[in-house]
Amino acid sequence: MKTRTVCVVGGRNYYEREPMWRVLAEENWNEPIGKIIHGGSGGTGRSVQHWIADHNAKMESRQCECRVIRQQVFEPDWSAGKQAVFMRSAEMLATMPDLVIAFPWAQGYRL
Repeated sequence: MKTRTVCVVGGRNYYEREPMWRVLAEENWNEPIGKIIHGGSGGTGRSVQHWIADHNAKMESRQCECRVIRQQVFEPDWSAGKQAVFMRSAEMLATMPDLVIAFPWAQGYRL
């Protein structure tokens, strides 16, 4: 079964878990997600990590390893200063994901 790589971006102050989980579940239902790429920090990153853990736990309880979702976390390199976030976004997009899902982020930040 072909799966997609999905990049999820958003702000560290975005804690709207319900809409995020709904979007991820809908996308996974429409066409299976095999890997999620995210920044790992704060609200969006943590919510994505929790959704993946919840999804994988359900699949493992059903003994269905074929639908386990992997994740790749891109931590910012803070030695680059304020550019770290932008550089991380560029690195995530350079992986050429099949889909990018963007949730709200901090004021002044643009992808």
